[in-house]
Amino acid sequence: MKKQIIMAAAFLMISVSVALAQETAPKMRDGAERKEHVEDRENRLEKMKAELNLSDDQVAKIKAIHKANKPEQKPDRENMSADEKAEMRTKHQEEMKQVRAVLTPEQQTKFDQMHDERRQQKKIQKGQAH
Repeated sequence: MKKQIIMAAAFLMISVSVALAQETAPKMRDGAERKEHVEDRENRLEKMKAELNLSDDQVAKIKAIHKANKPEQKPDRENMSADEKAEMRTKHQEEMKQVRAVLTPEQQTKFDQMHDERRQQKKIQKGQAH
């Protein structure tokens, strides 16, 4: 009987700890998510450099474009209005045009393919998450 009470108390403490951790996790993740986003962008640039055979000058120009278009803070997409989402999409499309302008026609074709593949992967991941 005593073991059952101890086990129930331990289970209760673990459950409460998990519940509290889930409530506070988004606050703790903000900095980590930003760092992950920056690393993801850097990884994509490295992948672009390798797959598109970018010159050092092209890499520098693309980095400058990314820096100029860097948002102040990563938006909370779930709480954005439709107008804010549309504005964000427009800014992203403009950034893509700027990046494409740095590329040769052959690189642009490959870049478009890479971008389409990435969008498909995101759709798949989004479908799995829901």
